[in-house]
Formats: sequence, structure tokens, C-alpha cells
Amino acid sequence: MTVSKRLLAPGTKQLIEALGNPLGREAFIELGSQTRAGADCAGRLWDFLIGEGLLNEVRDTEQPTGHAEVFGAWRSQRGMLADYHRTATFAKAIAAQGAESAIDVGTGSGILALFCASAGMKTIYALESTDILSDAAAIAAANGYTDRITYVQGDASGFSCEQPVDLVLGEWSGMWLFEEWRHFDAFARVRDRCLKPGGAVLPSRARVFLSPIEDSNLYVERGPGFWERPVWGFDFSLVHTQQWDRTRRIIVRANPRSILRPLELLDLDCRTQDSEAFFFERAFDLAFNHAWTCHGFLGWFVLELAPGVEIDTSPASIDTHWHQSYFPMEQLQIVAGDRLDLKVRSVKDPLTGSPVIDIQVAQELKPLVLPLL
Repeated sequence: MTVSKRLLAPGTKQLIEALGNPLGREAFIELGSQTRAGADCAGRLWDFLIGEGLLNEVRDTEQPTGHAEVFGAWRSQRGMLADYHRTATFAKAIAAQGAESAIDVGTGSGILALFCASAGMKTIYALESTDILSDAAAIAAANGYTDRITYVQGDASGFSCEQPVDLVLGEWSGMWLFEEWRHFDAFARVRDRCLKPGGAVLPSRARVFLSPIEDSNLYVERGPGFWERPVWGFDFSLVHTQQWDRTRRIIVRANPRSILRPLELLDLDCRTQDSEAFFFERAFDLAFNHAWTCHGFLGWFVLELAPGVEIDTSPASIDTHWHQSYFPMEQLQIVAGDRLDLKVRSVKDPLTGSPVIDIQVAQELKPLVLPLL
């Protein structure tokens, strides 16, 4: 007896994966037109899934399907809890608030809500979209805080409470800040709906930085420079060429001495701004008076949690689970007098709405001066 086996048709896997994000029919069909599956296939697949009840209607702020698998698991939560600098600094900032009531947007393990309770707050709402909330509630009960913390599961962007609170907080910072933009969007909506006039938010400010770097070791060990020299005695330069067609950010622990010119891309006021601030365009004209080699760019961010209390994720500071973000590029040789024209854009992915970072670099060479004969 022969058992028939099936495999997803070319292009269909990309379509299925795209459905893990909040998505409309037109955008889904447009994606299909860009794959081997085609627009017609995408349309039929969409209609079939709708007809079978396999697609749910959600808000734009709904987290992607994979979000629950990552942040609803204790493996991820353990990594954040084990980050001593991150967690201790949040505890210090919460204790300094002097608040009576708070909302923790995206409570996860529940640690920030527990810090609020141990700081003496009487009314705390812990909001979470994943099933880890039941564990967080059980942990609060085991520590005697059941009467102070109310746990609410669901999309936090729609939450409201009868009495406004003194403090809205949340640890919504993704790698290089941007990834958790939907979390920040929910944070901002809760802030606008539930915070008392004159109330506090935590974090209160976030700044994002980018710098050109000179680091040949990083370029070879984590970047495409690995393929520029023989690999076990063989020419792998084909792979080097392909790397530039699909360059991606790499999470690294960088050498602080590699930083050449820190540039501030974003200064986010968490008290007033919303997630639209995550989408921007910046231009910089950089002049250098010494020779060096540009091996790409390094990104980090700084969170201000309370006056005088901040988390700095730069390579010159205490290491955190965020580390730094390395954006490799083909190395540029710079001589004294050269300039770099740098444009950085954060735009919305047309399918998912998530920030996509585009870094464009143009080198202006020092004018060549020829001697008179």
C-alpha cells in the first residue's frame, strides 16, 4: 500500500507564516503576487481559511502569533529575570515613585507588579495577553499579594479601569527598542485612558543611538568579512556576495572602543508620544579628520525610568540581555577629509506594520590635489 504524502507548494510557506501577524486581505494577496504562489492562490487560501473559521478578526495592536510562544514561556521570562541590571533598576525606579496605584502593561512573569506591591501600592492591575498570566497570579498568591494585584488577560490596548491610576509602567523594550512597538502602542493607549492627570509613566523617556564603528574582529567573526578570506583553504566569495542581498542585524556584545560617532536617532517622550514616533527619517553629514575603516554600524538605547535612574545598553555600560545591534556593511576605507552622508529611515512593513530599518551610506571622497608641473 502506497501512502500519499504532501508538501506545501513553493511560496505557500511564506504566505502561511505571514498570517502570524495582523493582516488584511489586500495585503495578503499582494504578498502572494510577490511569491511563486501567486495572487490567485493567496486569495483562494484567504477565503478558505475565513470560511473554515481559522482566521480571527483582531485589532492592529494584537501581537503576532509567535509572541505568545516566546514571551508566554518561562525560558524567555527567565532570561529577563536573570538580567540583574535590568531588573534591579526597574525595582529601584518603582520604589522611588511613591504611587498608590499602578497598571503593569504586559506583566509577563509578574515581577514588576510584585515590585509595585512590595513598594506599598494598594491597587495594581497586571495586564498580559499570554497564558503565563495564570502562573504570575499563582506566584503573587504564594507571596501574599493576591488582595493587591488584579490580573487581566487579553489585549491591553482595550483595557480601562473605573479609577485612574498614579502610575502606568511596562517593560516594552525590544532589541534596539523597536521590536516591541505593539507593546508600546498598548502602553500608550492605557496611559492615555487610565493615567491620572499629573501621573507618572515608567519608562518616562527612551533614546535610540547609532554609530559607525571600526572593528575588524567583529566584521570577521560575526559579519560578512568571514567570507572574504579562504575558508579552510577554499574560495567562498560567492557567499560573501549573497550576504549583501539579505543583510540582517546581529545581536552582539561590542567593544566600546569601536564606536566612532554616536548619533541620536530617536528621543521618545513616553509621557506623551505614541508608536508613530517609532517611524522616522534622519540624515547626518559626518566629517572625519583621520583615516579609519568603517565596518558597519552599532545601535543601542537608553531608558530613563525615573529621575536619575536609567538603563544604558551601550557597550560602555553594564551588559544587559539586550546587548547591542550590529548592522554589517561592506567595509569602507576612509581617509582624513572624507565625509559620510548617512540616511536612516524607520518605515512600516506594508504587510505587518512593524518597523523596518533602512540605512543608506554614501562616501564623499577627499578631493584629489595634484601638484603643479
